[in-house]
Amino acid sequence: MLKCFVIINPSSGKIRYKEYLPELTNVLKQKFSEIELVYTEKKGDGIHYGLTTDADTVIVVGGDGTIREVVNGLMQQERVPKLGVIPAGTVNDLARALNIPLHPFKAIAVLKKDTVKYIDVG
Repeated sequence: MLKCFVIINPSSGKIRYKEYLPELTNVLKQKFSEIELVYTEKKGDGIHYGLTTDADTVIVVGGDGTIREVVNGLMQQERVPKLGVIPAGTVNDLARALNIPLHPFKAIAVLKKDTVKYIDVG
C-alpha cells in the first residue's frame, strides 16, 4: 500500500492551485492507494508536515520557501520519502534547477513518468 502526502501552500505565488488540483489527484490515484492533502497556514507548517509524515512520497505544491520548510522536516526523519514538486511560487529556483516544468499541468505530467533524481540538499 503506497501512500502519498500532498502539502499545498494555498498562498504561494500567483498560481491558483484549485485549477489543477483535480488533475494532480487523478494522476496520483493511478500510483498510490492512499492520498492525503494538507494545507499550510503559517510559517513552520511545512517543517511540521515534513517531519511527521509517514508517506512513501511527498508532493509539495508551493514555492521555494515551502519546499525548503518541507525538506527541513523530511531530513529529520530516519527514512526520507521521495519528494515531488509542483512549482507554484514566484521564482521556483529548485524547479528550474531540476528542469521541472514551471507550468503546473506540465509538472503534473512529469509525475506520471516516475523519474527520480538524487540531489544534495546542501
